[in-house]
Amino acid sequence: MSDRLDSAIAAFYADESGPTRLELLNALTHSELLFPAAERSEANSPLRLGFALDSSGRPMLPAFTDLAFLNAWLPAGAYARASGDAIGQTLLSGPFVALLINPGSDRSVRVDRRALEMLLGGGGPHLPEIGEPLVQRWQ
Repeated sequence: MSDRLDSAIAAFYADESGPTRLELLNALTHSELLFPAAERSEANSPLRLGFALDSSGRPMLPAFTDLAFLNAWLPAGAYARASGDAIGQTLLSGPFVALLINPGSDRSVRVDRRALEMLLGGGGPHLPEIGEPLVQRWQ
């Protein structure tokens, strides 16, 4: 579903560096992801996305590069699709502190909200670190 993003995640896992973090973010803007969602009670009711909590109890938005990763995390669950800038807008429109890509897999990545804010705001060709990496492995 997201070959460029899958390749960028593999490259990041092989070499956690500024360039591989930046490529992962750039690939994210050209990808389609699946988001776990609650079943709608009515066809026109608002979509409610699933979330996970970090160790401080803050909400993170899980997203998956394909159905196999999604089904491993949430078997037979409902989901929504988003691509490109809509991924960042989905995260930024809610209370989420991070985007979790493929949680529960051996290639999980946490993308801090600030990285997407910089990317969508035209933050330039570099990714500054703010205390900790804004893109990191997730266990």
